[in-house]
Amino acid sequence: MIQWKAGITAIIVGTGAICAGCGVGTEDVAGDAAMASVATEGVELATARFAVEGMTCGGCALATEISVKRVEGVSSVTADLGEDGGPGSATVEYDPARTGTEAIAAAIRKAGFTPSLEESEAQR
Repeated sequence: MIQWKAGITAIIVGTGAICAGCGVGTEDVAGDAAMASVATEGVELATARFAVEGMTCGGCALATEISVKRVEGVSSVTADLGEDGGPGSATVEYDPARTGTEAIAAAIRKAGFTPSLEESEAQR
């Protein structure tokens, strides 16, 4: 088991994880710990904000962050739960020369959630 912030626990099953907070399973999110990295010095980063349906707990937000961080060209990601039952959100900084909003949305879907692009400085 992995102990997450605020007492959230995930059970690692094969290459996936099951969030103990809400019971949602994620496909290949917690598999290997390798994360894509971006050298940000001298790079013009773009920012995209997604509405994310289906995140219900801190474990869900963490699963989204882990999945998106694996996308080559992503510099940072912050996922937050929605208020009053509304959708959560994910704000992503990325190198538009290396990736785009479609690849980021695919990573959010891979984590088990439904993304909708709200705004982006650079769309590819």
